[in-house]
Amino acid sequence: MTDGASLQASESEAWWVGALTAAVVATMYFCTGVFDHDVWSPREPTVSGVVWNMFRHGSFAVPRIDEFPYLEKPPLSYWLSWLTCQANGKLTAACLRLPSTIFGVMSLGLLYWVARRRNNAVVACVTVLLPRHRSYSTSFHIVPAPIFS
Repeated sequence: MTDGASLQASESEAWWVGALTAAVVATMYFCTGVFDHDVWSPREPTVSGVVWNMFRHGSFAVPRIDEFPYLEKPPLSYWLSWLTCQANGKLTAACLRLPSTIFGVMSLGLLYWVARRRNNAVVACVTVLLPRHRSYSTSFHIVPAPIFS
């Protein structure tokens, strides 16, 4: 009986660790650095141009920028951004980023699940929380100065 009780207690602890990790990750992604700035180069102006064209003309089959077909990426992200902008009633940078943020958090959830199944809850927490560390995330948002001037 002792083994069953300890197994049940460890599963209960693992659940709480997972829930706490999910809350921390969701808070970090939804409250910092996602919705606090305008459109940034190089990718976001393209997305906003395609979504704006969908708003203006209502053409969804072929993504366009200024009436020129833009077939570089699959249109799902543009459609989801358009849906969030439609739900909000206007085109904003936050609405453009919301679908990508949701899928990013879902990817971290999948990463947690895989790490938890292969190791334990502590390893899974470290695996999920480490990439959001400040030095890691700023390297993708700040363009470094050129080495040679």
